[in-house]
Amino acid sequence: MLRTIFLFVLLLSTNHAFGQDDWIDTSKHEGLKTIPTDYPFSVYSTNNSVQDATDTLNTLHQAHRYFNELFSIDLPFSVMLLDNRNWSRFAFYPPPGMPQAWQGNIILGAEKSAIAHQVSQALSQLPASQLTQLTQVYGSPLNLDLFYRDTLSVHELAHLYHFYSGTKPQRKSLQELFATLAMVAFFKQADCTSCYERMNAYPQFILRGGDRDIEFKTLADFEEKYLNGLGPRNYEWFQMHFYQHAVQLLESENKTLLIKFRHFLLETDLSKIERMSDNELIEALRQNIGSDVADIFEHWQSPKQTDV
Repeated sequence: MLRTIFLFVLLLSTNHAFGQDDWIDTSKHEGLKTIPTDYPFSVYSTNNSVQDATDTLNTLHQAHRYFNELFSIDLPFSVMLLDNRNWSRFAFYPPPGMPQAWQGNIILGAEKSAIAHQVSQALSQLPASQLTQLTQVYGSPLNLDLFYRDTLSVHELAHLYHFYSGTKPQRKSLQELFATLAMVAFFKQADCTSCYERMNAYPQFILRGGDRDIEFKTLADFEEKYLNGLGPRNYEWFQMHFYQHAVQLLESENKTLLIKFRHFLLETDLSKIERMSDNELIEALRQNIGSDVADIFEHWQSPKQTDV
């Protein structure tokens, strides 16, 4: 295993991903309308107009430029904006509006998505005093598409930067932490205070709720039951904790962390090397990314709550 670790250190000297320019699964676009835009990526939709998603597309454009420069790659991708009625026809997973990415496509809700509506309806049962921070950011009534679509689209774009060259990570938790780190890094440097608030307010609200009624809490659970086996609430609980870890990592780290992390995902992909044991993986993380990242996987627990 140590030989693998030291070999990987040498591989870090390159910062270029080799992928296929035709990697985008265009068969997913059949039956969708092609939306003319000036963006360097194609946009498809079940609707004739994507005016409601203008902010999302602008954010993706900015994030695309940021990640391209950071990772030294000009990533080709497409965006699919789907209405609730046609979601199951084109998307991989329910519920409608749950952002996802695969084979060069980012799939997002095209309108008031079912997932945003369902969560907003559940939250509306709480006393108004408990929702003050959310309504200040997402409005009243709550428009959580500002989180699920506008914000998480960047998380999904980040996934494509490792899917482009590898699709079988050592652990699913690694790819999720990477995508969340990339999302936080982008919004942290963006000249848009409200964008950062939209990313941060809902996760902080969920994290303050603790883990009551959360059945699965270990990383072993996450790997075994990813994705549908966890259920929406339990899956979101994990994602919010990845978010909190990402925020804390980026308090002291700079963007080189993302570069090293992406290289780690690519060079330890299961298409290249065998699956590591937990101890081997933790040691590889420590040597090739850093102790702070390794410690997350060695001592998985809910991070201390801090408002950021």
